[in-house]
Amino acid sequence: MQGKIIITNITLRNGLETRDAIFEVINNSLHLAISPNATNVLHIRLRIILPFIIRALRELNTSNVKFIINLCDESDLENKYDIPYICLTKDVRSNHKLIPNIDFFSGLMLRLLRESRNDIDYKSKTNGSCFVGSSTNGIKRIRYCHEMLDDPIHFAKISNLCQINKSEIVSSFPRIDECLTHYMSVKDQLKYKILVNIDGNSVCWSRLYWQLNSNSIPVYVEKHKYFTQYFDQIMPEDCYFKCDFENYKNTFDYILNPSNSNHVNMINENGKNFCKKAFNQYLSAPQDFLVNIIKEVITEIKNENM
Repeated sequence: MQGKIIITNITLRNGLETRDAIFEVINNSLHLAISPNATNVLHIRLRIILPFIIRALRELNTSNVKFIINLCDESDLENKYDIPYICLTKDVRSNHKLIPNIDFFSGLMLRLLRESRNDIDYKSKTNGSCFVGSSTNGIKRIRYCHEMLDDPIHFAKISNLCQINKSEIVSSFPRIDECLTHYMSVKDQLKYKILVNIDGNSVCWSRLYWQLNSNSIPVYVEKHKYFTQYFDQIMPEDCYFKCDFENYKNTFDYILNPSNSNHVNMINENGKNFCKKAFNQYLSAPQDFLVNIIKEVITEIKNENM
């Protein structure tokens, strides 16, 4: 039986981080609190995720519970509040609770998984690699794109120069303007045999998942040692190739060498099998899938605080 969770108010509270929102249910009334200086990102993502939270609380018939959700791209190692902490990505050394990233709730991930599932055959793809992304976390992605400028088969561009001032990096990357491009569709990225991941503010967010679901081969360059997402916890190690900035071209050469096709095909099949296991329910009933995950996390919180 569903409860009657009602939002009674949204208050501004000093002392809260700009990326955090407090959810507190008291006698079936949901009270929300955010910082007076809450980021635009938090406001946007809060509107996206709130219907899922409310439905989960109603289905659980939860009359009293309290937790914080961090709706931004990264979280600190420590929980500064004496309140259970939920986030979209976390440090594996922390005790934070994870839920899927915001792309799942917005429906973007649904579209990307469906699009990548209808991919062209691997043998029909361009014999090279592709990376297109914003400059979040700055230098790593820019450095990679700058190094690839004169490579004839590996395409690498920054689609959105952000979180960095071009005047501050032009001396280190004098051809930075050549690294910039406009939006590139997933369909066009999927024309390449290799799809590259380089972490942004925390992790690659949703990029790796739709790549795993395709007929291309994901390569993760210098994967973050500690940050993880909800589905990363259940992902086998042999779903994609990993390398660092010193040997990524060796990895590309290995993948493109026909003599290694059995191993490469195995990695591709492992990735697609993982996606079937992890995302089939999401693809068929996305709202139910996400609400059930939130219900599981809230139930954990309630049980731990009994």
